[in-house]
Amino acid sequence: MSGSNKSNAAENIVLSHDLDEVRIKEIAAFFKSHRLSAGVELEAAAKALNLEDHTQLLAYESGGKAIPADEMFALANLFNIPPEDLLLLIYNLYK
Repeated sequence: MSGSNKSNAAENIVLSHDLDEVRIKEIAAFFKSHRLSAGVELEAAAKALNLEDHTQLLAYESGGKAIPADEMFALANLFNIPPEDLLLLIYNLYK
C-alpha cells in the first residue's frame, strides 16, 4: 500500500469514527428530547428499563455510549414513540 493510500485509509477511518459519533449524539438527543417531552424523570426511565441506576441512561442521553437496538425500542415504547419514527431517524442517519 503506497503512502497516499495509507493516508486515505487512515483519513476514512477517522471520518467514519466522527460520523459514528455524530449519529450516536443525534440518537441520544432524539431520546432525551422525547423523555423530557413525556415528562419522565431520568431515574424513573432507568427503573422502567430495569437498569441498575440512572447513570447508564445518562451515558446514553449524553452520547457517551451508543444505545443498543433493543434498548432503543424499549425507550421508544416507554416514551410512546411510534416505531416508524425511530426507524425513520435511523434510516436518515445511515443513508
